[in-house]
Amino acid sequence: SSLHDKKMSGKLREEGNKLFRDAQTLGLSPALVRDRLNRALSRYAAALSAAEQAEKSSSASLDRAAAEKNLGAVHARLANILPISIKFELEMLERSTVHYLRAAAARAEAWSESDVSEDELKWLAVVDGKGQEVFGAFVQTSSALDKDARLAAMHRLLNALPRAPAVELGVALAMRARVGIGTARAHFELAVRATESLEHVSALSLLRDSHRPLHLFSPVDSAQVAEVADLQASIDKHIFIAESCKARVQGELALQSALHKEEYLLVEDAWDAVDFFRSAAAYAQEGNDLENEAIALTALAGVLEKVFHLMAVSTPLYRQAFRLGLALWPKHMNDEKWFQACAEVEDREQAKLKQAAQDEEDAARRAEEERLRPAKESLTVELGALKKAAAKGVYALIVHIYSAHPPRAAGGPHVRAAEVTADTLKRDLLNAMRDYHPDRNGGHDDAWCVLCLEITKELVGQHEKQKHA
Repeated sequence: SSLHDKKMSGKLREEGNKLFRDAQTLGLSPALVRDRLNRALSRYAAALSAAEQAEKSSSASLDRAAAEKNLGAVHARLANILPISIKFELEMLERSTVHYLRAAAARAEAWSESDVSEDELKWLAVVDGKGQEVFGAFVQTSSALDKDARLAAMHRLLNALPRAPAVELGVALAMRARVGIGTARAHFELAVRATESLEHVSALSLLRDSHRPLHLFSPVDSAQVAEVADLQASIDKHIFIAESCKARVQGELALQSALHKEEYLLVEDAWDAVDFFRSAAAYAQEGNDLENEAIALTALAGVLEKVFHLMAVSTPLYRQAFRLGLALWPKHMNDEKWFQACAEVEDREQAKLKQAAQDEEDAARRAEEERLRPAKESLTVELGALKKAAAKGVYALIVHIYSAHPPRAAGGPHVRAAEVTADTLKRDLLNAMRDYHPDRNGGHDDAWCVLCLEITKELVGQHEKQKHA
């Protein structure tokens, strides 16, 4: 009986092959092509049934593999002949993918009992190529459906796939892995669109469902391992982003609720908004989403500033969000309201810092002037003479200071009073400014420091007159 079933399976496949070849004849109408393919389909199905009835053996597994491959080819061909509808086309492509994968799995059972030949490797390469091609067509066709129908089609295919064979056959496992990755990626792409459409709850559901297909197979090579790892990382990242967006929306709703209630309820709802915005910022940070983190921080700072008047807490948050906005360059945030609010706070704080630095500098200057006041009072005569010389002009000033107060700066004087002439006056003025500059005369007594400071003031005044003369 087993031998009869095996012979019958081979005979039915031959009849199916003839009908399949006849369907490829040029000039046939689509109706005739479909009729011959359907008849071939019935022969291949009967051949598979007969092979399954035969006793389990290497040859019986090969018969099943051949019948599954034939069924995959017919279903793929039916999908391309004036498809009745997208639903029909998807059904044919789904069945074709499953049959090609079952063909590889059946071949694996045969391999467990015999050595692998070069012809068998070529046979499997063909099955792998056809299966990959059909699954690609399935993914492309399903993308024309709405979200629910597309996901249903992907799950139906995933659930129809045979489990991994007992023997780890690379082609069978690789085909199953591609279907799993494709299903997960379809979920992920739809989740990203839902996030962009602000459908955060739907996005989270899709993202969590994206993981399930990835746990139904094992990657077969380093390329698939890397692909799965990248996809999982992207899914995890977008889960954080979707959670951040969801928490931010919840925070906005809580804040709106707070602003329309009595005062004692306002505080409670406002603190709920603070918690939501803080969670939104934390989720965005985990997802490495700088923009959403900045938006959440700005919202958090706004509640703390405008509702609770906690400026000391809100200001650092505004400034942190502002820095995150700058980090988004070359994307410009200038037209975003949240960034404008942060920029206002940053400008205000920078102005405060600038004013504080100026106040500190003025205080230091006044303190230094107070410290040097006794020394300045002791130089009344010298400073009076300096003023008189300056009143007579730059030549008299230079001659006076080099004669009455020879420079003490390192390097010696750059000007000698006896050598000053009208031709060298401009150069001598610049050299004098260098010889008596306070920065070059540190380390001396206070009286000398005061004298250098006053001399420099007079020299700078003469230099300004020379520039505008």
